[in-house]
Amino acid sequence: MFVLLFVCRKACVLIVSAVSLASVAESKQFEVTKSTKMVRKPEVECDDRLCVFKDRTNSWCFKSTPPMLKIGWEFEQEFEDTTDTPPLRYWKLNFIPYYEAAGYIQSIMDVKNLLYNQFTVDLDKFRHNFFVTVILNGNGYACWGVGHENDDIKLELKMS
Repeated sequence: MFVLLFVCRKACVLIVSAVSLASVAESKQFEVTKSTKMVRKPEVECDDRLCVFKDRTNSWCFKSTPPMLKIGWEFEQEFEDTTDTPPLRYWKLNFIPYYEAAGYIQSIMDVKNLLYNQFTVDLDKFRHNFFVTVILNGNGYACWGVGHENDDIKLELKMS
């Protein structure tokens, strides 16, 4: 069953209820403010798991942190003279696209009097950089370079 609650300026209350086909009860509240802007007030529940099946004695559920993937880029540039004689001016430009990733997933299967299994996948945060570099010197020459580097990737798998 879910309940929608609307509160008007004149303090009139309209309660609309309907029976949901799902076995899980869901409750949401909406409030109409003076600017007629709808504000959602979600109710936070203790059970934050996604379950494949769950009854009074048996369950197979998953817990996780939100997937974390950050994608971006950076620019680095340098304009200097070489230490050669005579000095040669050069300009160096680095374009560095990157991504950062991390994740945590835990599977808990509990079949009473038969099986209990807990499997955890934990990927620590890491960063992977790609490089595209160009160096232009005062004589009109260009030198291009590409490459990549990454942090240590630590993936931990646990089963109990």
